[in-house]
Amino acid sequence: MTLLSWAGIVAIAAAFLLVAIAYRLLAPRSIRHADAEWFRGFHPERYQPMLRILDSSEFRFLARQPGVTRQLLRELRRRRIGVLNAYLRSMHSDFDRLQALGRVLIGAGLADRAMADALLQSKLTFTRVWWGLRLRLVLYRWGLAPVDASKLVNTLGSLDRTLRAPLGA
Repeated sequence: MTLLSWAGIVAIAAAFLLVAIAYRLLAPRSIRHADAEWFRGFHPERYQPMLRILDSSEFRFLARQPGVTRQLLRELRRRRIGVLNAYLRSMHSDFDRLQALGRVLIGAGLADRAMADALLQSKLTFTRVWWGLRLRLVLYRWGLAPVDASKLVNTLGSLDRTLRAPLGA
């Protein structure tokens, strides 16, 4: 193949990737039940354990304990990655619910253009940080990068506060 044909293939692949990303960002997702009762019971603090679940100091402490093997540490690491993935799925679902409630507030006239801007900004930030965390989690499995979920937890908390402000909650 010539250089031009490789460049064409790369350009087509890049265009396809951009379309897929745009679709993923803009396409409506099925959202589980999200209403005022759910919102009253929702607290972003439930995701605080994500900040500690892969804490390297715990693994270093355990490694020094008698009887703890490398295999045991690998298994613990694998299970904690599974728990973090479950948190990520739940958080994504809750984020989508908050976004839906924000759109309802705007539609009902209880929020202004600033709310719409905040929803879009939080969606862009959350998506970027969520995918970045997913990538770092893959690297973490290979021992190449630490995982810090604080930006994701903060983004969710910020959206929650934004939605509660017009309601006086």
